Amino acid sequence: MARKKRPDWQQTFQEYWYYSRSPFQSILLILPVIVAYEFGMFLINKSDMTGLRNGADVLLRHFFGIFGVSGFYAFGLSLMLIIFFVFWLEYQREGQFDLVPKFIFGMLLESLLFGFILFILLARVSSIGLQMNPSDGLSVFHRLILSLGAGVYEEFVFRVLIVSGVVFVLTKLAKWEKWPANFTAVLVSALVFAWFHYVGQYGDYFQIRTFALRTFAGILLSLLYVFRGFGITAYAHIFYDIIILLLVV
Repeated sequence: MARKKRPDWQQTFQEYWYYSRSPFQSILLILPVIVAYEFGMFLINKSDMTGLRNGADVLLRHFFGIFGVSGFYAFGLSLMLIIFFVFWLEYQREGQFDLVPKFIFGMLLESLLFGFILFILLARVSSIGLQMNPSDGLSVFHRLILSLGAGVYEEFVFRVLIVSGVVFVLTKLAKWEKWPANFTAVLVSALVFAWFHYVGQYGDYFQIRTFALRTFAGILLSLLYVFRGFGITAYAHIFYDIIILLLVV
């Protein structure tokens, strides 16, 4: 008896679900955001060296500064090389090079959906928006550009580097099983992510309530990264911040 052929929509959905979490698909998705953020920061600060920036961005720049890498072009190029290197390691693990531009629009819609879900789960249960304080004196354009940086740089630091790094150490060196390693990585990343929002000039005053909410947000974003990849997680973070921004304008 001949096997029944799957419907075209089912085949397309399965392909989308697979390819949309590809590291290389994520690179294609986030490159315009990195360019827009760096250009926006250059316009705001009138400098490629100092000024207002996203906290995770500053953290990365200080790290690069240890090795003598500074400035707009040097940093941007170095970051791109690191991102490609991280995803090259992922390619070595998965053994495939997946890049399907036709799924980009669907990934953006999915990210917008997750952004709204984050808003419903977080902002609705809090008297504040878990973003930047609207009374910080920054213009809408400043906060919009910082939202782009938060989506890319925070997700790169707290999800790609920390989640993937912890999973690598626990599975490869400590020989843990995959799921316990993922659970531990998600929790570690969420706690560090929450703590980071109280650091620096534009950090919030520490409160148990907001720390717990940000830890919960970190858990959601880390789980999203584990299941749906870097690109969709970064854009979900961006869309969430933009939703909060629109509500406080």
